This record gives sequence, structure tokens and C-alpha cells, in this order.
Amino acid sequence: MPVFIIMFLGHPSMAQTFDPGVRYPFDDCVEYGTSPGEPGPDLSLHNTGCGNPSISLGSHLGHSWDSGTALYGDGNDDYGAASADSVFQPTQLTLSLWVYSSDWAGCSGGACSLVSKANTEEGTSNGYWLLVESASSLLRFTVGDNSGTSSVYGVPLSTGQWHHVAATFSSTQVATVYLNGSVVGTGTLPRSIGYGTEDFLVGAMTNRRFDHFGYIDEVSLWDRALSDGDIAWVYDFYTDGDGDGFNHTDDCDPDSGSVFPGAPEVCDQLDNDCDSSVDEDVDLFIWYVDADGDGYGNPEFSIEDCRQPSGYVADSADCNDDDRTTFPGADEIPYDGVDQDCDGSDLCDVDDDGYEAQECQGTDCDDLDASSYPGAAGLTDDCQQADGGPDSGIGNADSGVGENDKDDRCGCGVDAGGQTVGWISMCILILLLRRRTGAFLPGESTQERSTRAPCNLGSGSASRRRPWSTGI
Repeated sequence: MPVFIIMFLGHPSMAQTFDPGVRYPFDDCVEYGTSPGEPGPDLSLHNTGCGNPSISLGSHLGHSWDSGTALYGDGNDDYGAASADSVFQPTQLTLSLWVYSSDWAGCSGGACSLVSKANTEEGTSNGYWLLVESASSLLRFTVGDNSGTSSVYGVPLSTGQWHHVAATFSSTQVATVYLNGSVVGTGTLPRSIGYGTEDFLVGAMTNRRFDHFGYIDEVSLWDRALSDGDIAWVYDFYTDGDGDGFNHTDDCDPDSGSVFPGAPEVCDQLDNDCDSSVDEDVDLFIWYVDADGDGYGNPEFSIEDCRQPSGYVADSADCNDDDRTTFPGADEIPYDGVDQDCDGSDLCDVDDDGYEAQECQGTDCDDLDASSYPGAAGLTDDCQQADGGPDSGIGNADSGVGENDKDDRCGCGVDAGGQTVGWISMCILILLLRRRTGAFLPGESTQERSTRAPCNLGSGSASRRRPWSTGI
């Protein structure tokens, strides 16, 4: 016998599998009375058929709660019947179905039989049946053991909308009635279930008319008493709890209103349109591995995905993905030979004067002063050697316009105590004359003359800084 399995696909952690011994979904009932492949003997139809009822399904049902067909009865000898079989005679059981009626009083005999496996002749009542009393619209579940019957009542059912009804009978003889997934009646009955040879009927009862007026659908029978949670699950299976227009039979995530057949697919690792594919037909982006976690990726290692994977970034501008201190915009450390900010070079021109520092094999002797560089504007070279050496044997003064104790031209020594360009020119003339004449500076001894450095006019009296005071 084929097994019907209902799988709750929305949350694997809450997944439950139900395998009723009998199921009549009425999706192909015109020819078979049941759908091929469903469990249970075929249900032959008596003066009835299936169609797409032009009625309101009720706010708690989605439009795709099943194929749209249901067993219809007009209250006058219309029903479905399956021959007696052991599958219809469990010692404990669960019945589940959907029912609709526009008028419970329209059923024949004073009650609307939903499902029955019973003999209700006087003195031999046995089996079980689930019905709605016409006068009160009360849902009632009854069992018999050939000596009498006992019942549990539910609540009145309204007209003009679908209801999910269920009944269970346990091994401890506890009977429970459910409406739309909730308990509406329960009690311990003083008897077990006895059986005869009667047919299993949908929409009628043996030896009584009780023919149903309205629609019945999705009839299932289990050979055990399902729990309250199981019944609630079965009800939820058919309803549209998330309001997306699809119930559990078609909705692959019944708790998400954005997941249903035909929904637009978005990049969220979900099967939004219930086609068994995830994140198909969405835009893909290139992501680069960020091994050092600095927010910039390695351009040589990338993947395509519609969402950002862990450990990947969109920016591929990292020039060293093994060093988290190296990335575009990082603080550059001058002269260390490392390109921290990924601009293609080390920082060798700190003062931005256009000349790299000597630490980088450049010619800028003071890379912290933008006014110091080789060939600084407005100055004239007076020597050729690097800073710190003698000025070509002429003196220590640079070619600056004024004294600043710096080698502004980066070509010779620093200033020599306040000399200017004009005095250095005069110094050169005096030296040339002295070499020819042997002249002394005023008050200069022979020893001073022999030890005095060229162009060092001293720092004493004003006369020593003015060459023309010698009277030459």
C-alpha cells in the first residue's frame, strides 16, 4: 500500500512526518474517488462528483490550499463509499478533514455526517462517526462497541466558510475533538470501538441518511491518536499563516510572507520562489579575499557571489594582503622602503619640495623644510660640496640671502656667523690682495695670520668684519 507523507519543509528543526493509512484528497475524484498513489482503498462515488466550488474559502485559507476540487453533496443520497477493510478498523485513531456548508439544516435526517464507519441499528451500534448536528451546528464525535455509544461534543460550526475538523481516540479511551487546530472538546469514554462489516463512508452514514449538504475535502485516517501539536500542525499545513496567498501544500516556507511560488528571487540564501533553487537569476558581484583583515582585498584572489562572503571585500586595492598596516590611505612611514599607503612608492619627499631625501638616495639635505633643496629659487651657488664640508676652500658661508645657519642650496656648508653675499665677495678680493702683498688685518699678529682660515674674518670688532678698514 502506498504511503502518504506530509513533510513540513519550512523549519527542518520542527519537521514532522505523517503517514495516514487512508487519505482522500479528492483531487481526481471524478474517475477514481481518490487520487492514484494515495493510501487507502478507492472511494466510489454515489450520485456525486467533484468540481471547483464557486464559494468563499474563508480568510484562513489560501487560494492554493489544494487543487481546488472537493467532494460535493446536495443532502440527498450523495456520498463516497469504500468497502470494508481492516485499514478502517483501528483500535485507536485520528480523523482529519475540511468541511464547508452554506446551511447545516440542509443535510438529511437531522445531521450532516462527515465520516463514518458504523452500524447504527438499535442494539448493535458500533464503530465511529464524526458529524455536525443540523439544529445546533455542534460538532460531535461518537464511538460504539455493540452495546452502546458515547460521544464528545465540540462547538457549533458557522456556515459559509471552510473549517478544519479532527477527532482522536487514544488507547486509554480518551476522545478529543478539534476545530481549526485547537481542542474544543475532550473526555474519557467508557468503551472501546467495536466493528462490523459496514462500509467506510464520506458524507453519509450506514442505516441513517445524514447525507451532507456542502463540501468535504482532504479526508485522512491514522491508526493512532495524534497529539494536540500534531493536529495543530496538520491544520497549519493547509492554511496560509504567513499571508502570502499559499498554504503549506505549496509554500516552501509557510512562516515567511516573502517566500512562495512565483515570488521574486533575491540574494538571501533562500529559495524565494519555491523552485528548489537558491539565489538563481540574481546579480553577481566580485569579492576579493582580505587575508589581513584591513578592509582591502587581494586582486589576485576573487570569487563571484550575490552577497558578500565572510573574509571577502569589494575593494581590491590592497598592495600587501599579508600586512594589515598596509592598505590605501594608511599612514606612510618615510624612508623605510615600504609602501604603506599603496600609492606605488615609499614616502621620500616629506616636505613636498620636489626633491627626495638623502635617506632615499635623493639630494634633499633637509626633507622637513620645503625651502631647502638643491637650486632653491633666488639663491646662487657659492660652492659644490655637500653639507658639512668646507666651502671649496673659500669659507663656510652658503649662498643664502641672509643668515639662517642652514645650507639652503644643499651644495656646501652652513652659514658662518652672519656673513652675507656682499661680505664674502669682498673677502675673496682681500685674500687675493693679501697673497700678493702679505698684508695683515689691523692688529693681526704673524701667528694669527698663519692660522687664520681663508675667508674667516673673525667675529670680534666691527673692523674685523669690514675688510676696507685695513687701508689696503
